[in-house]
Amino acid sequence: MDWLKLRESLLPKANSSVLPPRIKLPVLPSVVLQFAKLADDPNAAPRELGQLIETDATLTCELLKYANSAALASRNQLTTAQQAIARIGVRSAKMVLLAAAVQQTMKASRSKLLNIQNLWVTNLERALLAREIARKLKADADLAYCASLLQDCLLPVLSNELPDFYLSYLSQDDGQRIGLVEFEQQHLGWDHTIATAQLLDVWGFS
Repeated sequence: MDWLKLRESLLPKANSSVLPPRIKLPVLPSVVLQFAKLADDPNAAPRELGQLIETDATLTCELLKYANSAALASRNQLTTAQQAIARIGVRSAKMVLLAAAVQQTMKASRSKLLNIQNLWVTNLERALLAREIARKLKADADLAYCASLLQDCLLPVLSNELPDFYLSYLSQDDGQRIGLVEFEQQHLGWDHTIATAQLLDVWGFS
């Protein structure tokens, strides 16, 4: 599967965002953006990448938690970001850190309509299931996990920026209720999944 070609065929061009310009999009920590850029350099060493991440204690903890997890069958306890990157690889470290940064951004949101904690738990349950299915299919488990975790990450922002619209969706009669993506496409001409994909592309996701 050539994911790059598939993405390019499905997404609008990066310079033609589907979102109205008045909507204020979240910003990732500068450390993560620097890491994502440096990680694309084939000459970047784990030591250099590790030193960059260790300037942010929260992200360092998230990376070590993942690298030391039982899911990876870790035997020796890792204590530095450099060790974690060396064990799981630069690509996996990049996805873990980007996902952790988006999680921080989501939790910092103050949505008037959504319970952020419940939304994050739902996303996490879906991501864990996707990872297990990917493993059984011998597919990319890390990619499945991150993609599932992040697909709704813009909803807290959009529900704040367009509260009347999303309230109208929640107010539908049960017998006539349609899916959120279909509702967005009908009334806005775009949906939150396409907007999220565009944003993740700008943030440096593969």
